[in-house]
Amino acid sequence: RPIDEVTSRLTYGKLADDAREVLRTHVPKEAEVQRADKRWFTMRLLPYLTMKNVAAGVVVSFLDIDRQKKAVLELAAANKKLKLALEKERQSGAKLRLLATIVSDSNDAILTYGLDGRIIAWNKGAEKMYGYSEAEALAMSIESLVIEKERIRAHQLIEDIKSGKDVPSLDVKRRKKSGGVIDVWLTATRLTDDAGKVIGIASIERDITERKQAESIKDEFIGMVSHELKTPLTVIIGALSTGVREGVPEAVRRELFQDAVTHAGFMNGIVDNLLELSRKQSSRLDLHRQPTDIGKICNGVLDQLKNRSDQHRLTCELPATLPKAMADPLRVERILYNLVENAIKYSQRGGEVKITAAENDGYVAVSVTDQGIGIAPKDQAKLFQSFERLGAEVKGAIKGTGLGLKVSRILVEEHGGKIWVESEPGKGSTFHFTLPVAAVK
Repeated sequence: RPIDEVTSRLTYGKLADDAREVLRTHVPKEAEVQRADKRWFTMRLLPYLTMKNVAAGVVVSFLDIDRQKKAVLELAAANKKLKLALEKERQSGAKLRLLATIVSDSNDAILTYGLDGRIIAWNKGAEKMYGYSEAEALAMSIESLVIEKERIRAHQLIEDIKSGKDVPSLDVKRRKKSGGVIDVWLTATRLTDDAGKVIGIASIERDITERKQAESIKDEFIGMVSHELKTPLTVIIGALSTGVREGVPEAVRRELFQDAVTHAGFMNGIVDNLLELSRKQSSRLDLHRQPTDIGKICNGVLDQLKNRSDQHRLTCELPATLPKAMADPLRVERILYNLVENAIKYSQRGGEVKITAAENDGYVAVSVTDQGIGIAPKDQAKLFQSFERLGAEVKGAIKGTGLGLKVSRILVEEHGGKIWVESEPGKGSTFHFTLPVAAVK
């Protein structure tokens, strides 16, 4: 997609310059940007490096932080109001009582503590976030919430407040009463007496653990997809570079070109799955349902994958009386392609990969069976979750994005069907999915 198509939708005009800088320096770059419709995103630019560590492009990702950013702005506005209210304390006790009610009932943790670290105010939001009651907290020091490796940082915050420095918003880790550690965003403000002397700190804090986890998963996923795209791309470049040289025997040339075609298929599968996931997340996944011949699609998928491995026998055994499914043919092809490809990947020793199907209570039930490594029950439960894959702790497992199974589940459920797996470690796996039977006219 042309970069101008992206920049035209942003109020940020330096994307092209930033991309050039990342290409030149190989150093990732991050910025908060706003779309034309005022929605906020964290934009990350990562260099896409070849096997020779040459920058071949830039991966640009956007993380929706609209809620968090607007919360920051709202909290900044609330903080400003708090300062104004404190300034007017001597003039209006009623306003102060109203502000105290707002602070007390806020969903965010709002707490104050002295320069010695002793907690002197603790609202309901803090009780909910940290698990300590107000009575418990008022007998504690702020250090009770600070994890060991952030003690120095917490002390420096107090020193900066005392010296009059402006303290930016911070992402920190805090310990709850239960012992669990959470990611917390906080903004701290100095409290002064009538003479302007700093006497304490007011802190507004929010649990951002889920956001941090989402960012980590997204970054890891981008890295995995980049790696999975780079591997076949390296093979394609190597095969074509060698194949066009003079003096290469014709048989070898054909084999090299076939390798290039096969690995281009790998890349195409990854890209197709990414597009389906993107359509789902942006509510643009439209199905074109029609009476669909499952047998015809099975044969087409096996024909596409027959050169993927010479150790596997790909077979399709369907009853002649199998009814058609009411489904989107292209999406059914994507589901079967993902499942058969997955079966080949996880049965490294080869064997048979078989597609079977039968009618069951108004649905066409399709099964893909392999003779691979199998899947433990604890892994089956999370197999179709976002970006899950068999980890290295499973003997013989192969690393991957887990994207194919995720997309297959989305597509099956969009059709009103179900998808599940039956497997035992060492005995192979069978993936099943159902699609509604097409009505007979």
